[in-house]
Amino acid sequence: FSCREMPSNQTPTEEIALSEAFKKKYTYFAVSIDSNGYVKSIAYRESNHPSLRSLGELITEVPEEFLRFKRLKKLKLYQNQLTSLPDFIQEFDSLEVLDFHDNPIDELPEWVGRLKHLKYLDLSKTNIKTLPKSLTSLKHLEVIYFDHTPIKGFPKELFSFKSTLQELYVDELEELPEEISDFKKLKLIGGKIHSFKHLDKIPQLEVIYINDSKAKNFPADFGPIHHLSNLHLYDCKYLTKLPLTLGKGKHLGSRY
Repeated sequence: FSCREMPSNQTPTEEIALSEAFKKKYTYFAVSIDSNGYVKSIAYRESNHPSLRSLGELITEVPEEFLRFKRLKKLKLYQNQLTSLPDFIQEFDSLEVLDFHDNPIDELPEWVGRLKHLKYLDLSKTNIKTLPKSLTSLKHLEVIYFDHTPIKGFPKELFSFKSTLQELYVDELEELPEEISDFKKLKLIGGKIHSFKHLDKIPQLEVIYINDSKAKNFPADFGPIHHLSNLHLYDCKYLTKLPLTLGKGKHLGSRY
């Protein structure tokens, strides 16, 4: 079937029929329907599955038929061979989750700022070098991952999410900005961070994932992280000890 042959305001019954036709044509996508009968989620099936790899079903472009599902809330296209995102994604007015990690995509388009309901954005393991200015238009963004990308440091666009951001994965960062204390809802932070300075200033921090850090120690005045429950330090080979003040959470665990 062709998306150009069908009206955009289909009833739930029509949309279910469309989704069934879609699943038959694209067997490597998982489609979820909400309680009203509309498609709410499309996800590429785990592409590390041997049968998918052997069939060569890695996609290089997003099928135009996606456009038929106007009420789509989740779009997960990870672990493929996409080099760009099609412009029609901006027409998903209700989209909350956009996950295209592990694709050779070079650019995050400016139209991402039009996805007014977007809460979750994963662009890790891509070739994206910068965050577009339009990203700051998003008022509900809670999660953004850009580890294993050419994006270095702490992009200024992130300061627009002080009141909403809950999870953040950076790529390579020498030191967190002092203003990280203004991120009142941030619960998880991760990435290749080369200094532990200011980590103790994040008021609601619960989970830390730091890898390949060059840091040798924690600051002498490092205070307790009262809500910390999980600490993961991977290949931080220069670090010799953890401060006694690090965390007071009764479920605190660590790995380094």
